[in-house]
Amino acid sequence: MTKINVWGRHYCLLIALLLLSACVTSPAPGYRPAPVNAETPRVYVAGNEYHIGFIFDTRFLAPALWPDFADYMQYRFIEVSWTDKAYSIAALDKYPGFFTELKTILVKSDAALVVSAFDRRPAYFIERNRGRREWRAIAVSDDQLVALLQFVDSKLAKGPDGKPRAAAGTFYGHGAMFDAVGEYSLANLCGDWVNSLLAIVDIPPAPATTLYPASLMRHVRKYTVAYEPDRDL
Repeated sequence: MTKINVWGRHYCLLIALLLLSACVTSPAPGYRPAPVNAETPRVYVAGNEYHIGFIFDTRFLAPALWPDFADYMQYRFIEVSWTDKAYSIAALDKYPGFFTELKTILVKSDAALVVSAFDRRPAYFIERNRGRREWRAIAVSDDQLVALLQFVDSKLAKGPDGKPRAAAGTFYGHGAMFDAVGEYSLANLCGDWVNSLLAIVDIPPAPATTLYPASLMRHVRKYTVAYEPDRDL
């Protein structure tokens, strides 16, 4: 089964014509991100030019906080990514094609949340084909962790049993693609998803003109600290 870039390539077809990446906010003079050490509860943002996702560190999560994903806690990291459901399911097997990419941007469609658990930086197709993703660490409080998990949970569509509805597999690690609450559209891409989570941890939201993954990472870099997951195992 050939795995290809799901989240990234289709963004550049139209978004690159719309984004003005120079329009970014800046921290107040003298601002310094909260330090992160071995004992600091933290979350991560990981992105490159084509995709950006939000990652939880299970060392700082109690299974009771996220019971639907308690079995994921045996792994070190849990990444949650927002994507177009139909496009991503099709891309599990093969590249859907240029016109499908264009339709993904121009036509609103059902969204999905890809939840993937893993122990090491995944050497998956986005990194192989589109560049190694940069990780940034964000120190968080216990209350912020709970608020982040509640936000994620609010975006997971539930079945009659109250459990998240799995729609397909994931692209790497242990996990699945789940039906999401909301639509995937030009106004609600993976950058918008990450931007909403950043607001919960008191990082100023990026302007709408900077939500392309590469531009959003430049914004995130100002409020976070560098992190290398493979050196902290």
